[in-house]
Amino acid sequence: MTGQPGLAERGENLCRVYSRDKRRAEAFAQKHDARAAYSQLGDLLGDSRVDGVFVCSPNAFHASHELAWVGAAILVVFARDLTPKSA
Repeated sequence: MTGQPGLAERGENLCRVYSRDKRRAEAFAQKHDARAAYSQLGDLLGDSRVDGVFVCSPNAFHASHELAWVGAAILVVFARDLTPKSA
């Protein structure tokens, strides 16, 4: 979340983070004052306190993660295109 000014000023906060590696999720959460860290996407998807997500997962997981959030009717902000660009 570095480089994202205005989050606190708008009354918003980073409340949940996800990583496939639990230790990385916890370290990121602590560094950025997130309230919870998840290493299972299903657990994060089931957290009713999530209003929106910024998806920045590796390319191999990007589409499936985005579609999971869209399927859960959660606002999604994409870090990359949903599909690779063709030449």
